[in-house]
Parts: sequence; C-alpha cells; structure tokens
Amino acid sequence: MDGVSLFCAIIRYWLDQREHCPMILSSTHFHSVIRRGFLPTSPLLQFQMMNTMMDGEEVVFLHQLVDGVTSKSHASHVATTAGLPPEIVQRSLQVSSLLNAGKPVPPLNSKQSQEEYSRLSAVVDEFLELDLENSDVTAFIKQIANTDS
Repeated sequence: MDGVSLFCAIIRYWLDQREHCPMILSSTHFHSVIRRGFLPTSPLLQFQMMNTMMDGEEVVFLHQLVDGVTSKSHASHVATTAGLPPEIVQRSLQVSSLLNAGKPVPPLNSKQSQEEYSRLSAVVDEFLELDLENSDVTAFIKQIANTDS
C-alpha cells in the first residue's frame, strides 16, 4: 500500500495546484487506484491505457494509447512469453486471486519456504526483543545481512 499511497498523494498534490498543475504523464500498475476510487474526479485528470486485443488465448499488444483504464493485467502472459517457469506464473496468479478476494496468502508448502519462514520468524523475534535505545541496532542489521549472504 505504500506505493499506492505515495502515487495518490503525488497526483492529489498536483491536482490541488489547479491552474498551476503541470502536464504530467504517469504510468502505474496500481489497478486499485482506479477500482477503489482513490483519486478525485477532475477535469485535469485523464486516464489512458495501451490498447490490446485477444487472438484466441494470445494477447496482442497494439502499441496504441487510448482513453480509458484497463480491466485486466497481462503480467502473467508477459511472464510466460518471457520464459518464466510455469510454476512461478501459476503461483503469481494464485497470489493475485487471493489478494483480490481479500484472502490471506498461504506460504508455499516446501521445505525451503518453511525453513525460510522459521529463519525470518526468529529474526523478527530477536528484533522485537531489542532495546532500541540501548542496543546496537546497526550491529544487529549487519549480523542479519551477513547471515543472508
């Protein structure tokens, strides 16, 4: 949400400048900005997107800027086309679907992910035990960085 908040704050700042608002071209993949109405309606604000069409299961990028907002991300198609392993693309679709439904995202059930979760849980527990006023926080961070290497 930090990125969405920052993006919206910047756009709102410029919209508040009214007649002094410069011409700005901004690109984002924050679909929630539109879906959730995070930006005000303004004659100074216009939404455009790159036009696409479907050819069966294939996405065809037309390389034309048109008025409107996209209703669908083509990230999984681009990832598949770029050669990412199918299991990674499938996991991204699963995570996206769960997030869009407001449901929790379970960790992968692999030994490596369980070990990583345990390791990171221990780091969080250790951090929460630090006395931030009297402990050497820099040394703690360096210790974590050295452990990750």
